[in-house]
Amino acid sequence: MSIAQSIKKMKDLHEDYEEKIEEIQKKHLHAVKEKALLKLEKDKLQKKVGDIQRQIKDHEERVQKQIDASMKKQRMGGRAERTVQVKGMNTPWPEDARPNPYLSETFEGINDKLSCQKPFTAHSKGIGGMALHAKKQIVATAGDDCTWKIWNLENQENIMTGEGHKDWISAIDFHPAGSHLTTGGGDKSIKVWDFINSTIAHTFADVHTGPVWKLKFHDTGDFILSASGDGSVKLFDLNSMKMRQQFRSHTDSVNGLNFQPFTNFFVTGSADKTTSIWDMRTGLTVQTFYGHLNTINDAVFSIGGQYVATCDSDGIVKLWDIRMVQEQFTLDTGDHICHALAFDKATKSLAVGCSDNTIKFINIEKGDITTSLKGHDGAVNAIYINHDNSALYSTGNDGTVRVWK
Repeated sequence: MSIAQSIKKMKDLHEDYEEKIEEIQKKHLHAVKEKALLKLEKDKLQKKVGDIQRQIKDHEERVQKQIDASMKKQRMGGRAERTVQVKGMNTPWPEDARPNPYLSETFEGINDKLSCQKPFTAHSKGIGGMALHAKKQIVATAGDDCTWKIWNLENQENIMTGEGHKDWISAIDFHPAGSHLTTGGGDKSIKVWDFINSTIAHTFADVHTGPVWKLKFHDTGDFILSASGDGSVKLFDLNSMKMRQQFRSHTDSVNGLNFQPFTNFFVTGSADKTTSIWDMRTGLTVQTFYGHLNTINDAVFSIGGQYVATCDSDGIVKLWDIRMVQEQFTLDTGDHICHALAFDKATKSLAVGCSDNTIKFINIEKGDITTSLKGHDGAVNAIYINHDNSALYSTGNDGTVRVWK
């Protein structure tokens, strides 16, 4: 090969390398630009994340301040630090070892010779349900006029009125902290109301195929139980806002519903004439009691959790000892329907609201009627004995609330 040919060949190779070097330089420049853009985008995203985190923190602090201020103003006490969470994860099941504070207290038996003190009209139509605040002499009423109302019983002042249900309301209960309320009724929905912001915190829509007859908060405030005309009971988690359990064994409407105080168990009374005790964590029945011959309309625990009382549409009241798993007594209160029950705090008396417009007191030890309170102009649908056994509150089809002392 001549020198001229070698030079030409080297020249060609050099030109080829220059093209490749130029191409590599272009790719490198493009990669550098890509990296710079990615870094810029990353910085923007990090800034945005930081801004969102600060907003969340500011919002949480603002909400917490509102809650603290409202709780201080309302002086709710007790479990005021526990509030219903709108969003979150499933709540862990509560532990069994939760002390019942009422067991360390001593109560005098309620005076069964009570008289009515200044009744007042609470709703324009009948009142299907009532709830007593955990600490104050305040009740919430659920009306056939599709509204709920909160009343200060010391001065008969209407503190708050709520509208939002599309049909009558029969189920109502206070959150243990007193900061929220739950309602349900003929529109088959369950609503949780936030008093702090005067809004609906959440609606569980069409959760049953029948009307919602009873609603109960768990003592932790994290769960709500609902009992329905469709024969089912459901448990809702207020942190995740999801249904956690569904309890099915009743073959007819579930009308009575109550938690055993400070436990994870609850009792139901049904139109299928049976009473069942359930474990809310497993969804299974612990015990079922038989004996009623007609629809059971209410089922309640005594404050110590030892006894369950039930009543039916034949006017029959039964007392059950759940530790001995046996019936203590059966009492025929007369030719009428028994709608509602309430133990006094000393577990010496049992009050019964009836369709003959009366409230009857039963001596638990003797199993007989001691007195009958007259005053309502319609069936008595809900009754509560107050915190210190000094008074009884009642309401019913006449739309009135009555304080008996």
